Amino acid sequence: MQQYNGNIAVSRSFAEKLGGVNVAIGKQIYSEVWGPKTRLTVVGVFEDFPENGSVQCDIVTTIAAFGEWSINNWLGNDRYRGFVKLAPNVDPNSLKDAIRKMQEAHQPLEELERDGSTIWYTLTPLATMHRHEPTIKNYVLILSVVAALLLLVSVLNYLLMAVSDVVRRSKEMGVRKCYGASAGSIYGMLIKETALNLLASLAVAALVIWAFSGVIESLLGVPVASLMVPQTRWVLVGIIAFIFVVSALIPAMMFVRIPVSTAFSGYKENKRRWKLSLLMLQIGINAILLPMVLVADGQYDRALNADMGYEYEHLLYSPLRGADKDKLILITEKLRQYPEVEAAELTYCIPLYKSSGNNIMLPDNPTKYLMGVCDQYMATEGFFDLMGFRLTEGKAPSKPKDVAVSQSFVKEMNLYADWSDGAVGKDILISEHSDGDDDVYTICGVYEDYVIGSMLGNDDRASIRFCWNMDWNSGPEDWSRMMNTLVVKVREVNPEAIAKVKAVIEECLPERNNVEVTPYTELVKKEYTHLYQMRRTFIIGALFALAIALFGLIGFVRDEANRRSKEVAIRKVNGAVAGEIIRMFMADVLKLAVIAALIGVAIAYFLADKWLELFAMRIGLSPLYFIIGAVTVLLIVTAVVVMSSNRVARMNPVKSLKNN
Repeated sequence: MQQYNGNIAVSRSFAEKLGGVNVAIGKQIYSEVWGPKTRLTVVGVFEDFPENGSVQCDIVTTIAAFGEWSINNWLGNDRYRGFVKLAPNVDPNSLKDAIRKMQEAHQPLEELERDGSTIWYTLTPLATMHRHEPTIKNYVLILSVVAALLLLVSVLNYLLMAVSDVVRRSKEMGVRKCYGASAGSIYGMLIKETALNLLASLAVAALVIWAFSGVIESLLGVPVASLMVPQTRWVLVGIIAFIFVVSALIPAMMFVRIPVSTAFSGYKENKRRWKLSLLMLQIGINAILLPMVLVADGQYDRALNADMGYEYEHLLYSPLRGADKDKLILITEKLRQYPEVEAAELTYCIPLYKSSGNNIMLPDNPTKYLMGVCDQYMATEGFFDLMGFRLTEGKAPSKPKDVAVSQSFVKEMNLYADWSDGAVGKDILISEHSDGDDDVYTICGVYEDYVIGSMLGNDDRASIRFCWNMDWNSGPEDWSRMMNTLVVKVREVNPEAIAKVKAVIEECLPERNNVEVTPYTELVKKEYTHLYQMRRTFIIGALFALAIALFGLIGFVRDEANRRSKEVAIRKVNGAVAGEIIRMFMADVLKLAVIAALIGVAIAYFLADKWLELFAMRIGLSPLYFIIGAVTVLLIVTAVVVMSSNRVARMNPVKSLKNN
């Protein structure tokens, strides 16, 4: 990449860091990647992109910042994101032929297609691009299901309480009707009561959001204020309207339909089935969420503890972009002298982050691209041992023209050449590295494929790796400028080891005041932030749903105890013990609870299977997740029924008969 001196525009927040919008104009800055010789002059300031948008950047410059070779490289160039602004009323699909002509002018399409490869470009509307991504669609689906279940269990619980209230207030409604209350009056009374309850709930919700804004932000990844876009507001209005209508009209309809003749007798039994049905729906929802918690926890644990194909538990990572190569070498030499340090190496990139691609050719046909590979680029000679890459053939690269390749590389190359005698010693050409048709690289070793990226987005291309020495300069690029990532292997990752590594870096690079030394394990965890957030979402959703359902269950048992208190008293007078009374209350609840739990775990299995499609590597859907989830729900239901019915089971029957 060439040095670039030119104009840039910066975001408002970036300009504020430079002293303000007016102060920033005309200031010169440089890129750590390109080095202090770079001179970038701020000529404009633009408003920050929304935090919940797909496009995020603080600096915008011209593509001329890159070299001519980079701009004109039409094959294997994967470093840019392209945007096209269409004229009004132009259908993106109408440009297919024009795009094809553009490709024909710049790419050897006929040759590629003859060899079995195809390249095509599509235009996707930016406004819908994010939500149409498969990963995002699955996330939205799962989060929507959790939100819908929580909303449903809340409404069901409110209706459960409302039905209990109908039973309690049936005599009141009968009296009101006797004095001439119309259906409209009863509807108006319930609407007012619901409106007051809803306003109080919204106030409590606002306080909860304000108090836990930090937790919500960490859960969703953006500030709460950024979520208040017009579409979100309309969704909230719709949800509130739905809750209001359901919570007001259904109880009102029940009140209106209470016959005056039955308002004073026999009405309790009629509404018992309503309450039992609502309660079973809540139990079923919990039987959905609890197994999902177990599946999410299992997948998160699988991601963190999976075999990545290399060892990273004792590694420390420090990006040192723009640092002088001699000072970087000095840092590694000093670190190796400490007893706590087992190894210290420099690399262009680490396996956890995405890599660029390059194309492979054979020396006897240098114009024929055989396949694209994930290029992991250079590292100092000891990097293979430091990372614990597993060689299956040959040795790690140690010379300027050495290249190590993955097992999948060899497998794919066997489709184009006869390598039955092994890959070691074979010559290949590599775009970007081979400066001319005779600039060949020799395969020195074959290693087991390791995870490039993470479990959420593993790059499954074949990969290649090179060695670098500060005295070398091979190929069209001066890679010495790019070997600025420090990886240190320590005997034990602890604050003391991190502090020593940081002290050595600051000693050799005194101009740096923000040296970053991070355990590799923390980088891995960061890659699974979305998975962690999803796991927390399931846990929080399950806890809230369980708490709401328990309130409803306690209320149901209390109402049943009041309704059947005379029956319980008579049973006790006739010799029934407390255990028999408790089993009587449990019988009706557990029969339907088991059915609800079975239906719930069936739905949970479908949702879990859909959610696991997000991951390249996933856990198996063991029946234990769903059995444990269902059994846990049933045990909690049983415990609540036992505790809630224990009071009436031990009540003095004489006192109970007097009260009735």
